Amino acid sequence: MLCTFYRDFPRILKKFTHQKYPISCFRYPAIPVVNFKYTGSAIYHSAARRLHNCIVRKIKEAHFDPGSKKIRKMCILFMYNGTNDPKSDYSLVLVSNRDEYYDRHTQNMAPWNEDPNVLGGRDLEVNEGGTWLAVAPRRKKLGVLLNIAGNNKPDAKSRGKIVADYVKGDRPIKTYIEQIKNYTENCNEFVFVSVEFRQGGPLISSYNNANDELAEHKDIYVGFGNSLPEKPLKKVEAGRNKLKEIITTFNKVCMQQELVDKLIELLKWEESHLPDHQLEKRRPNLFKELSSVYVCIPQGRYGTRTHTIVLVTKTGHMNVIEITQESPIDPLKPKWVRTEYQFDL
Repeated sequence: MLCTFYRDFPRILKKFTHQKYPISCFRYPAIPVVNFKYTGSAIYHSAARRLHNCIVRKIKEAHFDPGSKKIRKMCILFMYNGTNDPKSDYSLVLVSNRDEYYDRHTQNMAPWNEDPNVLGGRDLEVNEGGTWLAVAPRRKKLGVLLNIAGNNKPDAKSRGKIVADYVKGDRPIKTYIEQIKNYTENCNEFVFVSVEFRQGGPLISSYNNANDELAEHKDIYVGFGNSLPEKPLKKVEAGRNKLKEIITTFNKVCMQQELVDKLIELLKWEESHLPDHQLEKRRPNLFKELSSVYVCIPQGRYGTRTHTIVLVTKTGHMNVIEITQESPIDPLKPKWVRTEYQFDL
């Protein structure tokens, strides 16, 4: 006879793998493929037991329990403001990684149906049409959202909506933040980074609802991660320094291809940046896996899915490049799709 576990096994398996049944085999790193049959509500006993033991063993080895604690999203963002750098042809260079579950439904960067003047990806698992990064060239603004690891609020509002509403409207950042505070109070903690392309150069600002602070960033090189801007993670500091090395060498439009290649290398940087006591405290079971710019956690079906590069010259020409993993995603053999857009601000 089948016990309750085996009657419910397809539901449990779906919870662990984000895949739908029926399934003829289960792929998992370093786990033998186990074949089993699924007919109605019955699963062959021995195969199901072996498969369950494999799942539990590998999850314990990785200190990752997808049934109880999700990985906190760990995106990263670096920017260069070259307005006052006479040696550079660029007023802004932006590079960003989006870290997300591989099986979360997402739309790649494209003009939005409701507003073709906006370019960005979309999170398809929320009804608000949220995004992690979007740019509106005609409105001369750009927005990026990064989560701050912390306790989740019950019935929290969508954070991705903050970026979407910003780029679809004409309100400057200070006015926009003042008008949405009632909404952001009901969101889980985040850092919202905005760029307004002005005559004198880009205005880079950040707002976080953890301490309700809107700040302007005038440094030439800035970096943001999943912590308060004034308390960056070690990998954010390392990535910011690496960006400085790249820009110092490749700051002319005639070297743009070399610049893009080096920026992609930065976004794929797998070196761990430890010790990082802040990261260890926030993620005691996964701080090693999350300590690099490029994240890959196959056992959690989680990692860096998308690279974004934005280049803006001092003549007002904008290049937007998105490089994203093609679904279905195999993190051990990823297939990358590249899309490029160009605008004149």
